[in-house]
Amino acid sequence: MQAACYTEAKLAGLVAEGYKKFLRDPQVDVLVKEYRSQPVAVIGAVNQPGRFQLQRRARALELITFAGGPKTTAVGGVVHIIHNGELDHCSQTGAKNQPENGENTIPISDVITSIKLSDMLAGTPDSNPFVQPGDVISVPEADLIFVTGFVTRPGPFPMTPGLTLTQAVALAGGVSQEGSLGRVRLVRGTPGKGERKETMYNLGDIHRRKIQDVALQANDIVEIPSSTARIAYRGALGGGINLLNALPFFILR
Repeated sequence: MQAACYTEAKLAGLVAEGYKKFLRDPQVDVLVKEYRSQPVAVIGAVNQPGRFQLQRRARALELITFAGGPKTTAVGGVVHIIHNGELDHCSQTGAKNQPENGENTIPISDVITSIKLSDMLAGTPDSNPFVQPGDVISVPEADLIFVTGFVTRPGPFPMTPGLTLTQAVALAGGVSQEGSLGRVRLVRGTPGKGERKETMYNLGDIHRRKIQDVALQANDIVEIPSSTARIAYRGALGGGINLLNALPFFILR
């Protein structure tokens, strides 16, 4: 019987159902003997940023609470959950986006989940998801935009009034040698809603003033793909992910 991808309660129900062929009203308990996972980090405008080694399932709001809760400076009003970029074989999204050639490539819209802080504090399940191994929960002090892909310094950047697409790429150090100017993707969505709009732009046309530069909005994601046909994933936190090693470490049982 497959146990992966099921909660303890769900698996206990499946085992009990199987035993009904042999026992009357079987009572089954399932306990996890050992829980292995990568740490989950909470950073940004929280009172006690840290890393948490999960030994049970936990929702994002619970981890933010263990991190001391949001600071009063968390004026952005949005929580970003940045996933580790590995395909989740338990989710339909992971199976759907797995290429036929086996290469692990993921759309950038599946790498960052943005949720309104007010909705998460309300505790509704859709706005308070279970975290996955390797997730980084970021509570920004201001609105952010994200630049990822083949740039010199991928990562989040403060959203300033009038920020444009070319300015955001410049903040990330510009397009690297492997990057493509002609197929830049802008992913835009409303936090808390699953729908995202993706638009393709040619930075070369903007530089040549063939088309107008694009004004960005808070929580926009700018992805610079590879100049080859294959688009590879690069961490949304960029080099800043190394700073997680300096955070205090807790075990959540």
